[in-house]
Formats: sequence, structure tokens, C-alpha cells
Amino acid sequence: MGTHIAFISVGSNLGDPLENCSRAVQLLAAQEGVRVTGRSRVYRTEPVGYTAQAWFVNQVVRVATELEPEALLERLQALEREV
Repeated sequence: MGTHIAFISVGSNLGDPLENCSRAVQLLAAQEGVRVTGRSRVYRTEPVGYTAQAWFVNQVVRVATELEPEALLERLQALEREV
């Protein structure tokens, strides 16, 4: 099993969006077999489509992982439910 590089988009517009994104990155970094190796600046984006909602806070996170893509996706979906 080798190391894979993945770029993960993190975003929120609920509650405290900045705190939600920060927590998501912290939880991601705490995962076994996943190492955060970089991150973009935090930026705000306007909602598209249904615009009667708060703007989003977004960030891209670069990770090195031993997980296969499907396993990483499952882990990310579990983290999303937790945050």
C-alpha cells in the first residue's frame, strides 16, 4: 500500500462556518493513515442556485494518505456527519 495525495474541499454555511471548517480539518488530521500536508487560505463564496442562504466559508486541504480512495471517501463522509 502506497501513499496517495488527495485534495479535499471543506466548506460550511451553517452555525459558525469558520469553526465548522476548522473542526473538520482538525478531525481529518486526527485520522489514522491521513496526514494534512497543506491548506489553502480560507475564503468566502456566494451561494449558487438557492441564494436565500448565508455565504459559504471554504478551504482546500492537501492530505497524504495510505487509504484507498473508497476508504478515504467513507472516512470523509463519517467526519461530515460528525461536524
